Amino acid sequence: MPEGRTGDPSPTIGIGTAAGLGVELAKRLGRPGRCLLVLDAGIAGLPEIGALHLALAEPGHDVETWSGFSANPLASEIDAGLALARLTPPDAVIGVGGGSALDVAKLVAALAGSALATLEIAEAARPLPARRPLLALLPTTAGTGSEATSTAVFSDAAHTKRWAWGEALRPDLAILDAALTRSLPPWLTAATGLDAFVHALEAATNAKATGASRAAADRALAVIPDALPAVIASPGDLEAREALLVAAHDAGRAIDIAGTAMAHAIGHALAGLIPVHHGRAVALGLAAALPWIAEGAPEAHARAARVAGWGRGTQSLVHGFRDLAMASGLALGLDAAERAAVSPEALSRMLARSENAPMVAATRRQATPADLTAIAEAVCAYP
Repeated sequence: MPEGRTGDPSPTIGIGTAAGLGVELAKRLGRPGRCLLVLDAGIAGLPEIGALHLALAEPGHDVETWSGFSANPLASEIDAGLALARLTPPDAVIGVGGGSALDVAKLVAALAGSALATLEIAEAARPLPARRPLLALLPTTAGTGSEATSTAVFSDAAHTKRWAWGEALRPDLAILDAALTRSLPPWLTAATGLDAFVHALEAATNAKATGASRAAADRALAVIPDALPAVIASPGDLEAREALLVAAHDAGRAIDIAGTAMAHAIGHALAGLIPVHHGRAVALGLAAALPWIAEGAPEAHARAARVAGWGRGTQSLVHGFRDLAMASGLALGLDAAERAAVSPEALSRMLARSENAPMVAATRRQATPADLTAIAEAVCAYP
């Protein structure tokens, strides 16, 4: 992920703030407008989404809903959304859901006014157009922080993770309403919360880390170790949910500045071999590779351990993250079917691919081919 900027707009935070979306959009557009709602299909029937539809209808917005994408969205699926947006151009694109839904909404908003296909802008092969509809994002998971970044992730036909980045992907409005996260299953709460922690740790410790990325990352590192177990233990605790959601946003701000590193390279490489949730994949990558990673920057990782409240030294960080994953109830290690499908050799080859190279290179410890093989072996054997 490339280095980003620090000037993104502050989010609107608070329980029930999603109810103000329709009025806010009308205010920004100067009138009711045509809205394309990019929505996770799995949450379409929730009461909170019904209330959001009412909030958009009240000021008179014309809303079309589209959910034609998978959990790891394909470029071809995004192109289908672009065809819909180009048929009747929206005044606003609204993304509601987890990181995949938000990334899809960002890409549709950025490309709707052009003739570009999604794959044409992968890895910044072509610049994004400057003009786009207004973009509003409402995360329903406390994980990716996509609403805070100018990047988006998607997959090609071979299910290889690809990147897009540029200011046209940055939202105009982000709403952090923790009430939208309360229907999230415990395993998904855990996976997305661990993803947010990995974001914060990598942005605080990688080779591109800055004072600004560390400041945002520190806020997340200090909150997630307490907030995530609290939400798992008491799903109805909206105060803890809000703390976790804001921490995930801070972690998103941090990676928008400094990018990610080895754990995300591992997560993307795994996703190219098997269907695996992104949060679980990067958490597994960090758990397996952290002893190796931390040796490249012991002071930075020891500092992160202190910020997280886990004590001193890199081993405190290794054990603290393992304990956090265990407290979340998420099993990180590959199951029998996954182990049969992922060999260390295949995983190390995926890690060495060009689309993963920037994340590998951002790691403070330089990885040789032998290191990538050893890391792949550690991932496949974990725990």
